[in-house]
Amino acid sequence: MDSTRAPVPSDQKRLGAHNRIASQRPPRLAALQALAFCLVVTTLIVVPPAQLSPANLLEGRLAGPPDTEAQAVPAPSTKPDVWAGGFPEAGHKQSGVRRPGTAFSRYVKTTNRAKLSRLGCAEGRRLRGTIDSEGSIVVLDFGRPTQKGRGRGNQWGASLFRRGFHPISAIQQAGQAYAQGVWRCMDGANASTHLTIAMGTSNFGRAVSFWHGRAWAEMVNRANEWAAQKSYIMRLRFAGANDIELSWASPKRTRAWVRGYDSRAKSPYYDYGDAAACPPRGNCLGSWTVEDVWYVAWGARSARPLPEIYNPNGIMAEQWYRLSLYSVRKHGVQMWIAGVMSQRTACRQSKDPCHGMNNSPAKAWRLLHRALNRDKRTAQNLHWSTDIAWAD
Repeated sequence: MDSTRAPVPSDQKRLGAHNRIASQRPPRLAALQALAFCLVVTTLIVVPPAQLSPANLLEGRLAGPPDTEAQAVPAPSTKPDVWAGGFPEAGHKQSGVRRPGTAFSRYVKTTNRAKLSRLGCAEGRRLRGTIDSEGSIVVLDFGRPTQKGRGRGNQWGASLFRRGFHPISAIQQAGQAYAQGVWRCMDGANASTHLTIAMGTSNFGRAVSFWHGRAWAEMVNRANEWAAQKSYIMRLRFAGANDIELSWASPKRTRAWVRGYDSRAKSPYYDYGDAAACPPRGNCLGSWTVEDVWYVAWGARSARPLPEIYNPNGIMAEQWYRLSLYSVRKHGVQMWIAGVMSQRTACRQSKDPCHGMNNSPAKAWRLLHRALNRDKRTAQNLHWSTDIAWAD
């Protein structure tokens, strides 16, 4: 959120009927669907299979479906993951469930490498001596996407929650400085755990686009190459992240950013946003559909959900349970949720006390874990817990 206040909830007052199965189709519609099926079969016969590849569809060689329609679902085994073994097998029963330790994510307002190194060192000291095999995740949120110039001279960056332009090159160096601080203070060479550093932006503002998403993925790729060169890669790795809020941009614009990220990504991005007004509250905020929210959180090749679970009444947890159930029912694929994000520390730092939206990290994790595991179709463990704070 681009302000000096802690994040506030999206409007969740819109109530509506739950999504329902459509009534029986009239005969005329059935006839039209039969005709459409014949056309599809004819297309598959006439068009060479190579032209039906995702790359060709992306490049416009063959028209693909509109952005708001359901798209092909990548199998979990084909989705990029930061660490090996990130996706359990379907129906896998979790054993030895326990709440993970809490890492501290940051709203970052500077690219000063010395300050980022100190922040990293603080997290490194927390990790030192930890033997958690699942590791932890930290989101470094650099604010909304920004751009400078046009055409070939265009540059991409982020706002750092203030005016002005801060290029992706400086943001990458800031993330690397944070990693150096973590490595030094966790005694990386002898550490028994690992950390994912998720470089975050949002879907707020005019610069949310395919090209910004692509540039963000390329930055993450370069950061991981740097980590490999420094021999950090066994304990520290980078990923992307996006605070996707339904009230900030249309699904079309947000999907464009996701497609851009997907086009270059070697690592996932984590959606640490919301599912505002979605079932059971209504039909999702504005022009967003459940399909749109599912796509940007899990359906896209590089997408992984790390949802905000801020309110103690459990409605946010219920929304993400419903979204996970939708994944199974609609697409036949279980949605594996990486963990939860809370904002207790940011609320305490802010003039806004965040009444009703200030879950503790422990309660946020318990609410979502309980909601998912009451249903065997969505049952899973939540590996990570992170609480976000402002970085001074």
